Amino acid sequence: MRHKMNILCVVILIFSIIMPVLEMSEIFFSPKDDFMLTEVRVRPTHIGDDNAVTLTEKDTGKSMKAWVKDVLVERNKDIKNKPSSWLAFALIPVAIIGIVTWVMFIVYLIKFAISINKGEVFTWKTINLLRKAGWASLISTIMLLVIGFIPHNMMDFNGYTFDFSDAIESITSLLPGLLLLLMAQTYGIGLEQKEELEQVV
Repeated sequence: MRHKMNILCVVILIFSIIMPVLEMSEIFFSPKDDFMLTEVRVRPTHIGDDNAVTLTEKDTGKSMKAWVKDVLVERNKDIKNKPSSWLAFALIPVAIIGIVTWVMFIVYLIKFAISINKGEVFTWKTINLLRKAGWASLISTIMLLVIGFIPHNMMDFNGYTFDFSDAIESITSLLPGLLLLLMAQTYGIGLEQKEELEQVV
């Protein structure tokens, strides 16, 4: 059983490390042409000719109307596509908290696996490690969601509005932290009942 638990912990650690690294690699290892582009998450306010673009089918050459979502636009120094100075300043502590709590989550998870391997399964130390890992995961995810909800790449286009759907869909990423807290609470109730039973006996 411990061998299977170790495998699960390793898998969780791998995903916890690889996913943020992959997201960061898109920033540092993007194609050179991308430095002249910026991604804007938008959705049409209505379906009409005034906000439609024309696409041409490759095989038939027929043209058709389309309405865009998540577009890449050319960076222009005359367009205000950057966050205001106070908003950029406010994002710095949010990002720092997110990174620190993400590292704490990994550390607590490693300590939890070590405790289990030492035979400390139903102990308050193990339960506290689970609880700390759950809170660290939740706080880190919330910080990322906060950054996602802030329209830092927002531009005003006729017929389009900023799209928050990606950030809303990311709310499901809170589940791992909530599950860890649920496990800690369940183990805590079981340990309390065990201690009460030992006192009665």
